Amino acid sequence: MPTHSTNEPPAQILHPPGPPVRWLVIGDARRAEMRSLLAAVSHGGLTSPPTVYPDVAAAEAHCLRTPPDLVVVLESWPDEFPADHVYRLLTVAPLARVVCVAGFWCEAAGRTRRHWPPALHVPVWAAESRLRYEIDVLHGRCTAVPWTAARDEVLGQTWGAQPRKHAPISAGVPGSGVVRGELFDPALVGLFREQLQDSGWSLATDAQALVRCVLVQAEPASAVDLCVLAERCRQAAPAAVVAVTSWPLPEWIVQLHAAGVAGIFNPLAGESLPAFLDRMTTMPPDQ
Repeated sequence: MPTHSTNEPPAQILHPPGPPVRWLVIGDARRAEMRSLLAAVSHGGLTSPPTVYPDVAAAEAHCLRTPPDLVVVLESWPDEFPADHVYRLLTVAPLARVVCVAGFWCEAAGRTRRHWPPALHVPVWAAESRLRYEIDVLHGRCTAVPWTAARDEVLGQTWGAQPRKHAPISAGVPGSGVVRGELFDPALVGLFREQLQDSGWSLATDAQALVRCVLVQAEPASAVDLCVLAERCRQAAPAAVVAVTSWPLPEWIVQLHAAGVAGIFNPLAGESLPAFLDRMTTMPPDQ
């Protein structure tokens, strides 16, 4: 039996109304980040109110009795939906558009778990745009993203652009060879200081020092205010701002570049920070 239905005040009208969409929600719709997301969809003049089920097992009979057009799964913590539950859902709703919305506690799950096909797994901060796209698919305005699509293919269809390539760090700005770290993780500070030692680069400790590059920690995504980041990029000029994140999903890269960062450095990717900075200073534009 369904547990409850969403009853939030209107948040935003996404598009002009289209034919009613039969949709259901699986998971905990009472969490704050999920409530605002569902309110934007269910009160946007697009669909009839969804039926909400606590888990896949409870939703199976509904899918078999009344096949849904759209299934929105709310994942509040990693492994909330085991692999066999994912398979069962995709089996009982083979024609539905399916989106699994990963809550803030699941931000690392994309690196460590592979239960959901990448094309169906969307972080909560990017979910409203994705659900808007899926509703357009159901109304015949967009092309459906295959379940087997890779993340870059999903991004190309749903966001309309690939992640921007790195912009070079100018070799002629004041403070050449000096970087400043605006990092709250002491482990990263220690790692970068050790990597930069004897490399020709140095890590500035003076907030007023002239620097060539500013390292800004850009994770978790839920803690990053993109408007504040954009202002920081403007203030840092002519120094380049490099976002440090070990969760470089294409959607997140697009938003970081839109805020004005010159490059994305993943400390878990295997490349040292000095090698990354050297590459950024020697590459031609738009590489």
